[in-house]
Amino acid sequence: MPAVVEEPPEVLPPSLPRAGPLERRAFDYGDLEAAMQAVDAAIRKDRTGLARVAGTGRADDGAG
Repeated sequence: MPAVVEEPPEVLPPSLPRAGPLERRAFDYGDLEAAMQAVDAAIRKDRTGLARVAGTGRADDGAG
């Protein structure tokens, strides 16, 4: 079976306009504290559950 060679178009499409510099935006940290508290609570809950499953009875590894 011969290789298929694609012929280039006779007329190239116009180039896209150059993108301007990205606008700098301030990051909103408003919800960060609440999110970090939720993550911390989930980690503590999971450590407790894993300690119970492992049978160690130790809910915290002393890292916090």
